[in-house]
Amino acid sequence: MCHLLSLLSFLILIFSPTFSYLANGADPVLYPANGHYYQLVEVYPGLNWYEAKAAAEALDHNRMPGYLATITTSQEQDFVVSSFPQILPNYVWLGNSDEELEGWWRWITGESAGWGIGRNGMYANWHPGEPNGGTSENCLDFADGSTQWNDESCDRQLNFFLVEYSAPILYTAYRPDKSGQGPVDPNSDVYGVKVGFELVRKIEIWPDVWVCGGPIDEMLFGDTVVGFFEAPKYFTATRATHPNFDDFIEALKDGQHCVCISSDVVDTAEDVVFEGYTDCYSEPDLTGVEVGSIELLVGDGIEFYFEWNESCPCWVFYYDEDYYVTIYEELPKLVVEIDIKPGSYPNSINLKSKGKVPVAILTTDNFDARDVDPDSVDFAGANLLRWRMEDVDNDIDDDMLFHFKTSELDLTKESTEVTLEGETIDGVQITGTDSVKIVPKYKWHGKKIKWHSKNGKWYNKKSKKHLKKDKKGK
Repeated sequence: MCHLLSLLSFLILIFSPTFSYLANGADPVLYPANGHYYQLVEVYPGLNWYEAKAAAEALDHNRMPGYLATITTSQEQDFVVSSFPQILPNYVWLGNSDEELEGWWRWITGESAGWGIGRNGMYANWHPGEPNGGTSENCLDFADGSTQWNDESCDRQLNFFLVEYSAPILYTAYRPDKSGQGPVDPNSDVYGVKVGFELVRKIEIWPDVWVCGGPIDEMLFGDTVVGFFEAPKYFTATRATHPNFDDFIEALKDGQHCVCISSDVVDTAEDVVFEGYTDCYSEPDLTGVEVGSIELLVGDGIEFYFEWNESCPCWVFYYDEDYYVTIYEELPKLVVEIDIKPGSYPNSINLKSKGKVPVAILTTDNFDARDVDPDSVDFAGANLLRWRMEDVDNDIDDDMLFHFKTSELDLTKESTEVTLEGETIDGVQITGTDSVKIVPKYKWHGKKIKWHSKNGKWYNKKSKKHLKKDKKGK
């Protein structure tokens, strides 16, 4: 009931004339390391944590849903603080709470599920003396006059909340661990860790009793090496970057595998010097969804040291692990308006022409063609000859006009439409389709001519005589 009332309060607020969003005076800011966007929102009157959470989840950017921001590395923390100087003098809601289990502070997106920030090496940035509110302060914010974190009463009204935008998160796995091996030589060459995300086949050890003990059928990031002093680092697998991506996803959905995070300690030559451990988890339920990317994050908590152990007596090598895996849903492509051969209809194309075909991506009320990365554009496989900004539809807004070599178009005489694909400069995939009419090559007394159609008949505009195909049907 408390959450229902909070949502109702939020709905009342957004229709109140005193309610306003002010997002740093600008659009959401891209964090290149993980491809997410962030936006600081100011609101009057203030919102409690539940209302701020509902407000964040009601927002979207580039088709990415919003949610209260989750900060899992020092690098991400530094980016957010430097991007939004208003954080320092204000309290700002973040997406974390220990309301479910006192003392276990978990991000709402699941990265810290089962553990909680500040435990087993998971990154935390508490203000000195925090958290100190016990069961009366169960929600996380930036402290007033500080960029560090504070536990706060979830019912307190704050005027700021930080929103993060990403593709929908389907699954998260986190591996915090401390491993030790000995006896060892304390002068061993130790550089970093090699991390992999594996699908291990389940085996039946008893009727209807299955364990993760079979072979590794698929792996991503198997050659990923991170030095102990290089973390945090992000790695992303997609269909474009990993040839086995679709095979991995197919195996991930078949119900016959465990998902596992493995790691080994390597030297500067990237040879294994200390074998690590593998932690496995149940397969996520990805029924009916399309996976777009998988992200591996090697976090701040990764470190190593040698320690003398009197019980051996010997030197023991210890290293702390801090790995996150996040599976994201594939975002649908953003549909844009295109115009093949602007100003003409039908959009006639002679595939044997030695000329070029103009194609425009139009600026509309919902899309600015200036945001397109021209180098990313593909139009029927033809090479891009040139592009420029031009108002092709006379609506005052500039459109992006391309020219492609006609002879390189991957079309047939049966083609009736062509799709252009590409990306924006922010990496959002776009697609647009327009109709075409593939026309035959006609001759008039053995000479190439310009032809037109009227009432279903072809004719030479200059002579006003109807055309006939030659004997070869050209």
